[in-house]
Order: sequence, then C-alpha cells, then structure tokens
Amino acid sequence: MTGPEMPARIVWLASYPKSGNTWLRAFLANYIENRESPIPINELGRFAPHEATRAPYDALAKQSGKELDDGEVYRLRPQVQRMTNRRAQTFVFMKTHAALVQVNGVRTIAPEVTAGAIYVVRNPLDVAVSFASHMGCGLDEAIAALTNEATELPIVQNLVHEHLGSWSGHVRSWLETPGLSPHLIRYEDLSRDPEGVFGKLVEFLRLPPEPGRLRRAIAFASFKELAGQESSGGFKEKPSSPDRFFRSGKAGSWRDALSESQAERIVADHGQVMRRLGYLDSGGALVF
Repeated sequence: MTGPEMPARIVWLASYPKSGNTWLRAFLANYIENRESPIPINELGRFAPHEATRAPYDALAKQSGKELDDGEVYRLRPQVQRMTNRRAQTFVFMKTHAALVQVNGVRTIAPEVTAGAIYVVRNPLDVAVSFASHMGCGLDEAIAALTNEATELPIVQNLVHEHLGSWSGHVRSWLETPGLSPHLIRYEDLSRDPEGVFGKLVEFLRLPPEPGRLRRAIAFASFKELAGQESSGGFKEKPSSPDRFFRSGKAGSWRDALSESQAERIVADHGQVMRRLGYLDSGGALVF
C-alpha cells in the first residue's frame, strides 16, 4: 500500500496501440534530458519503460516456480508495478497499452502506485489502418479487434500480454476511472499544433517552461527524425511483421486505405466515444 514508506511515483503514458505513445515518449525524453542532439529511439525504453517488459515477470515466476502463462502474468502484474514504484527515486514514466480494468480479479494498473496519467487518443479509423500493419493482419480483422472486448496483445519474446479490449472501452476505462484525471492528448491536435499541445503538457507536468527547449524537443521527436533513426539503425520495439514501425504519421490517412463500408462500420461501433472526443461533429459527420 502507498503511504510515507511508498508514495505513488508512476505516471502512466497510456494509449491504445498506434495512437502516438512513441511520439509522446520521444518528446518527453528530449525535453527532460535537454540534450544538444536527439535521443536515440532505442533509448526510450530506458527513459519510459514498458510495463509489459517481460524480464521482471520471468524473474518473479522463476522464484515462485510457476510457468509464465496469461494467468500468472496477471497475478504478477501488481507485484511488478509495485517493484518499479519502490525502486523509483522520483516520479517515473511508464508506457502501457493496457485498458484500465480488472482481469481475473486483478487490476491491470495498480492504483496504489499511480501518481497520474497522460492518455493519448487517435481517430479509430486511423488506428485501424496502423493496427492492421502493426499486427500483420487484414483491415477487416483489425476493425473487428477494435470492437472486441477480449482483444489482447499476446505474449511475445520480450513482452508479456496486455489486455486492450475495444477501442471505445479502452478510452472509457482511462477517462472514467474514479479518482484519476488523465491529461488527454489527441493525436490530431499534436499533428496540427505540436508546440501548443506539448506546451500544455509541460505545464501539466510542472516542468520548466522554456520556449527554445520546447521547440528543440519537438524537432528531435518529429516523425521525420524518428523515421530516419529507424531507417538508419532500426527500432527494437518494432514487431517482426511490418517493414517499418513509423509508417506515415499523417492524420486522416484512413481515407486512402478504408472502403466506405469499413469506415461506416467503425463509426457505427464507436460513434458515441468518437463524438465525445470530437471525431464526429454534432451532425455525425467525420471531422478528421
């Protein structure tokens, strides 16, 4: 439990996959460390570790003599998060794609270690296109996954599995959890006005507001910079299926990828939350 002995130190960087989490982490790393050159993308895990990184789960499972299957992952998840919190000297950012729910009676995110959260959201039409590429599946399969409350990211070589649920359910889980008021960032606003959006984030985190530092961190975390780093040196977070992690980064690219019926299906499934977030106007027309 938290208290004087173990204050909550984890600030979650949360999102559905392919919604801008890497962009967020790259900006924060470059702003906080304030180097003269961009931070390598393969150092982002050191700056903001992934809560699903497999190594601590393997270590705890080995100590208990149990096999690391899905059930064991959820039993261990609060322990791993408490261990990270206990080792932190100050606030620590942690990446997660998990919905903020209970699975097998265990919370995916331990409230006692949670100091706050930043939630990045993206138009689900664009998410579906990027998710299909990321997972190496068809568009119809990706669209179905965004509607399925049982959707999960599986255990892979270096990550344990994460429960995603549907896109709408994921958004609601983070924005409607009592006692948690995440700082909400829309991917589309970042694309349109990175200086304004990241400036508000700096203010939210109570970091020193320095305009020159802000502009440099934005440049060092730009899509062009991140994609260039991946092209020249690879990105260890990229799954094996897509050719590249950073595809186009453009808001509204779904218009060139989805059929009319596919787009209509996504709106039918997620229209209520899309309207709440400004992806549909009052008349139900798509904004982005």
